[in-house]
Amino acid sequence: MDDGLKQRLIGAIVLLAIAVIFIPVLFDRQTITPVSITTQVPPMPTIEIEPIVVAQAPEVPSPAPEPEQMFIPDETKPEPETPAAPTLNDNGVPNGWVLQVISYSEKAKAISFRDRLIEDGYHAFLRDAKTSKGLHHRVYIGPKLDKKALLADKKIVDSKYKISSILLDMTPKQ
Repeated sequence: MDDGLKQRLIGAIVLLAIAVIFIPVLFDRQTITPVSITTQVPPMPTIEIEPIVVAQAPEVPSPAPEPEQMFIPDETKPEPETPAAPTLNDNGVPNGWVLQVISYSEKAKAISFRDRLIEDGYHAFLRDAKTSKGLHHRVYIGPKLDKKALLADKKIVDSKYKISSILLDMTPKQ
């Protein structure tokens, strides 16, 4: 390629680059407005100082016992019964108990009854069971390791809801 042609091409590229940079500046119709240097922060508010009321120390009805006597239990109060240790099955797993309260064919009724039991303070849950009459939704209370406590709950639930619940052994699946 000829040197003169090279110089003309480079000159054309330079002129084109200058045109690309400066032509948009010439045709820009937006005016540049100076930025306001005054602040827009509101004036400082006036604060009134109010006194703080100091709380009075509470009166102690009786002094604390001596350190040597502090952790000795009171012998006049009867000790609560300690629950019996849970029995273990052949696999060494504790035997648990549940109370089958009621069974519904409609899930909405079962959920409603379960929610009533929960509101009354019981640990209730649902399980689905396939029977010869179709799918049933059973409501349970439990599980508990103490069979006597669940039997006491059974008496209360049976009389309160006028039903006949069933105490079942809940053996964990392996």
